[in-house]
Amino acid sequence: MYNLQKIGEIDQSLIENKIAIIGTVIGLENDENYDKLEIEDASGKIIISKDKSVKLTTGSRILAFGTLKITPKGLIIFSEAIVDISESSPKLLGKFMEKIKNYEI
Repeated sequence: MYNLQKIGEIDQSLIENKIAIIGTVIGLENDENYDKLEIEDASGKIIISKDKSVKLTTGSRILAFGTLKITPKGLIIFSEAIVDISESSPKLLGKFMEKIKNYEI
């Protein structure tokens, strides 16, 4: 099960846990094996790995599900699913976040 987290609340105590985050893509980095996204929300920033088949651009708003890992460069979320929610209503998204914040998804 995934727990919805604010990026600023993600720390080493959550390593190997499945988490979900909602944030905005502020950076893209291409790698041989996978791509990395720098994601931010109002509480902080984090790196998420993604499959090369997922097409996103800077400014995209996403809902990401993955497992938190630690690497020599710091904490990273290895994504299992990324959903582009850029076209979602901010009001509806706020209600969604409010409803699921205390549930495992």
